[in-house]
Amino acid sequence: LQEDPLSGEVFGYAINRVLGKPVFGNGSATQVNVAPDGSPETLKRLRRSLVADLIAILREVDAHNVDREWRDQQSLQAYVFDTYERELLVGALLRVIEESTDLTVIEDALAVLFHFQHPDLAQADDQPEKEVLFPLVVLTEVLRGIYALPIPVSYRFADVNRALQPSRYGFTYRPNDWFDFRLSNRMRADAILRAWTQEDTGVLDDIRRRLRWRVWGANSVINGLRERVRDTGVLFAWPPKFRLPESFGFG
Repeated sequence: LQEDPLSGEVFGYAINRVLGKPVFGNGSATQVNVAPDGSPETLKRLRRSLVADLIAILREVDAHNVDREWRDQQSLQAYVFDTYERELLVGALLRVIEESTDLTVIEDALAVLFHFQHPDLAQADDQPEKEVLFPLVVLTEVLRGIYALPIPVSYRFADVNRALQPSRYGFTYRPNDWFDFRLSNRMRADAILRAWTQEDTGVLDDIRRRLRWRVWGANSVINGLRERVRDTGVLFAWPPKFRLPESFGFG
């Protein structure tokens, strides 16, 4: 997820789903959504779309697992590259819960929030019945904890992507001064502000492409890291078989 630093609003997101053929019928799919303008209603629709895209994936896996034996069920693990993306996700989910009047939308946002488990859940009327230990893995936290990279200052996305390319099917993310900072993983907002203030709709495709490349590049980081630590004993377990969390229904 990426935000406009002036308004603090999420202006676009990308979701890359991989290894989902047993459930979805295809191995991967990438969804990208960018707000074409900065109006409150457009940004509100973007947040609701984020919830809809996430809950659609979670419900599909949940439905696949519900009547199957444990060995036939599927696991699910979500990743973001940096901590700010986790905060943007949780913030967007909370905004949907606070601003919506549609009960279905609120329940969908709560279900996603329940899975990703955040301290702000203490403010919600419902609470999850079971906890997920690692619902959303932040790759920069993992890298700093278990792997030393030849990067002198900060774990910049493009540098990490280049250093941890897998041996097969990697995607190299090439930074661009129009979209990327030199010492930060946040996307520059110049392009989206140009689209919003100058009505340059052509730049929206460039933003979508850049978001798509980012999630593809993050997948390469995950695969490259797995390759390098495969025989070290660091990776010792799979994520649990996925089920959507149930709530206690407290009022």
